[in-house]
Amino acid sequence: KDAQAAKPADEKQPGEAKVHPRYQLYVVPRPNDGYVVGATQIESTSDRPVTVRSALELLSAAFSVHPGFAEAEIVELSAGLRPAYPDNLPRVERHGNMLRVNGLYRHGFLIAPAVVDQVLQEVDEIVEMSCRSSATASASA
Repeated sequence: KDAQAAKPADEKQPGEAKVHPRYQLYVVPRPNDGYVVGATQIESTSDRPVTVRSALELLSAAFSVHPGFAEAEIVELSAGLRPAYPDNLPRVERHGNMLRVNGLYRHGFLIAPAVVDQVLQEVDEIVEMSCRSSATASASA
């Protein structure tokens, strides 16, 4: 069967995420009828490959969101560590002209656009301060 069979009837635009209200799962449409399905939440420092249990949990949840996923092809399974702060909230911290972006945890894929907006605001402020400093230095020379 083709990937069209896996398309939910109420599909959103590519890149617009859909979060399941009951399962800790997101389904994000990608180009060429692909989807990203994630993510598990296992407290661990292990960076071992995807386990059967984790894969089954995600795939079962995806199937519960839309039965079309039963015929979808699995193109890739990946695992990785997702650093988090104790409150699981991300941080954009500025130290002089350096920005640190950390703690996106398992929600990084979903909240990245909002975090990028915050980073861009910080960059604009750094550039503005730098321009003011240069103008002040030029005026006093």
